[in-house]
Amino acid sequence: KNRAASTISLYLRYVPKFTVTFQSEDYEPILETVDYMGYLTETAPSGWTREGYTLTGWLASDNQTAYSFGELLTRPVTSNITYTAQWQEELTISFDTGPYSELLYPIDAIKVAYGGRQALLPTPGWKNNSAAMAFDGWYLDSGFTQPVTPDYVFYENITLYAKWSPKE
Repeated sequence: KNRAASTISLYLRYVPKFTVTFQSEDYEPILETVDYMGYLTETAPSGWTREGYTLTGWLASDNQTAYSFGELLTRPVTSNITYTAQWQEELTISFDTGPYSELLYPIDAIKVAYGGRQALLPTPGWKNNSAAMAFDGWYLDSGFTQPVTPDYVFYENITLYAKWSPKE
């Protein structure tokens, strides 16, 4: 038998691994190990809440840029990095429908970020199609002198007042 001499070359390929850390006040950090140029595979830290606040994003330690969790899933990992939860104060908007409350479907309070806008406010709905009055919008005061516009910015918990006029 004729056996040809052959050479086998083996190469060691080193792929560095990095640690991605998620941190926030009152929570133990969550760590994920990711290969160089790899992507996060974990879901966002679940159950992380702060009373009166909304989680708005993650601040990166490498460039101080805020990202949504979806953006982090598309960002390749090239070094150890820490993402810090960014919280924004949350406000409550309540609704006072006035003397017709019993004839209307209830309107639940809504949450909005501090300094945020709420372009779409609920429209009161009449029970049993008993619309006796026309809804004329939401106002900041019970005297109906300050209407709420879609670009109104909220800086405190507030009750909005429904203005009514005779239906034509």
